[in-house]
Amino acid sequence: MSHPKLHAFLTKLDDELGKYKEYRSELNREPHTFVFHKVSLLNETLKQLRKGHNMDLDKKDESAIKVIVDNAAQDLVKQLRVINGGTLKSPGGRTTLVFDKDTNVPIPKYRDISLPYTAFTRVKFAYRSSMNAMFTELQTYLRNHKTLNTIKTKNGSEKKSIMYFFDAGHDKNAGVFERFLDEKTAGIMNALNSSIEKDSDKARNKLLSELKSATGIDLKIKKVDDLSTIIISIESTSVNRSRGAQTGIKSRKIRKKLKDFIDSSAMDELEGSDSLKQQKIKKTKNEILDPFRKVKNVTVSKSHKIKKSKQSTVSKKEKIKAKRKVASIAVVAKARKTKARRKAKASPASSMLQMIAMINKELPDTVRKNMQPPALENRSGRFAESVRVTEVAQTPRGFPSVGYTYQRRPYEVFEMGSPGPWSSPERDPRKLIDKSIREIAARMAIGRFYTRRV
Repeated sequence: MSHPKLHAFLTKLDDELGKYKEYRSELNREPHTFVFHKVSLLNETLKQLRKGHNMDLDKKDESAIKVIVDNAAQDLVKQLRVINGGTLKSPGGRTTLVFDKDTNVPIPKYRDISLPYTAFTRVKFAYRSSMNAMFTELQTYLRNHKTLNTIKTKNGSEKKSIMYFFDAGHDKNAGVFERFLDEKTAGIMNALNSSIEKDSDKARNKLLSELKSATGIDLKIKKVDDLSTIIISIESTSVNRSRGAQTGIKSRKIRKKLKDFIDSSAMDELEGSDSLKQQKIKKTKNEILDPFRKVKNVTVSKSHKIKKSKQSTVSKKEKIKAKRKVASIAVVAKARKTKARRKAKASPASSMLQMIAMINKELPDTVRKNMQPPALENRSGRFAESVRVTEVAQTPRGFPSVGYTYQRRPYEVFEMGSPGPWSSPERDPRKLIDKSIREIAARMAIGRFYTRRV
């Protein structure tokens, strides 16, 4: 692969890695296949007690916990059968059920039933009641135990629910990050495909192999054959979050290595089309050694083949025509450059102020237009009118970083990560504002930039 195209691939991948959290939130909306087995539930329960709560369990404890788990498993199977009137698809039997964002599940009393919950959240609602009942039985067993203690909250009170005990965990064989890398690297390669090779998968594997040998960056792409299937199950919180933390660390490490490599001169040393430096070295070696290749009984190394980017055969007339065209373009470009210098020189600060003013002029109307379900809906117009860009800074790599604000009360409660039942990836104001700013930026022909709430 030529260096410009390699640079384009890595730059696009770096950009996509920066959107990983957003990708994960979007993935939660897709249909999820919930897989449940009582043997797996027992194993995850024992893992959480041992690893998450440092409990020393013997065979007698395991047997007692197995009885509690088996009873809860029977109850859960009964509850799963009646969800959506028993109409859920079950491709792998009665305990393999496909949920989507419209699946009718019991919504907890403390939650707003009008909110558009994702398929991922609806799976958790489906098993919540049975697993909480199981957890109550488990706490009773631990309370009456001679040496073991009940599970406590941070403030020392006895825990009442499975929160921070069980999580909905994605299948280890096709986790979210593996799916993300497979999907994004394939997508980038397909976008570049017309100017690289016919076989995008082959080209991707070759590029990743070159990248690993040259830089040590090993993306370990796991091919996900069916990107429409997202498999989750009940999993120990300590195991699930440990794996999630490792994924986060892995993502950050990959991104740092990519950035370091893109910014360095090491790209010139990659296999593929020879750099100008490599071409000169090989040409010089060939010029020195070629005369000796004709001498008998003299052993000389093979001729050094120079790798050049594939170019179409061009006639002499076309080359002359192309040279004249390049020359005329250069003259025009020089004239434009001179004209631009003579123009009133705007300081970076004034350019930033101009950019803020232009975005803010269109921002309320654009936000209002984009306030469609499942995002926040326009009712009073207060939210749209409150959104404004306050600053535009420059990142260390020279890209604009657009800072914005909005009326935090009461709309901040919809931000992902906010306490309370209203936080939602669909209704997150930041997502709506980012989309609106990017629409305006596209009309203004602004290139790559970042947005942030201030």
